[in-house]
Amino acid sequence: MEPDLTRTALAQGAVCFGAGQRIDHVYFPLTGMISLVVATGDGEIVETGTIGCEGAAGLQSGFGESHSYCDATVQIAGDFATIAAVRFKQLASNGAPIRDLIFRYTEVLWSEAQQSVACNAVHAGTARLCRWLLQTADRIDSNHIPLTQEYLAGILACDERRSRCSRRNSKV
Repeated sequence: MEPDLTRTALAQGAVCFGAGQRIDHVYFPLTGMISLVVATGDGEIVETGTIGCEGAAGLQSGFGESHSYCDATVQIAGDFATIAAVRFKQLASNGAPIRDLIFRYTEVLWSEAQQSVACNAVHAGTARLCRWLLQTADRIDSNHIPLTQEYLAGILACDERRSRCSRRNSKV
């Protein structure tokens, strides 16, 4: 696959693909992190997953033409390797090991999303922040996480507009 990969630097906020869009490229974070987010009807965003050096965004295109159900944006700037989705599908269709990796990684990402939903439902903001920071440090292989407190509060649903989180934080 290496000859087909293109290395590129992506800035924070760069959109890999948006909800409803066809996935044209697969993104492998080398030093940055991609956030999978869903926009609510009132314009707020909810993070549903993150992808760092352990995985890739758009892997489902290895099984055929795919459209995204969420926005995939660069949350932490860095270096990324990309491959055209059409080429990735060709490689996956010719290699069982690639298809197996896609399937297993998708299972892990799905399991992490389920765990996050459970944690968001029962844990206070402090515990969710700890989980998110540890997971992000693993994703980018660094203890330096270049994000603002306001950004973290928003992504963790801990701002004043969300009374449920405020009530939980008052217990901490």
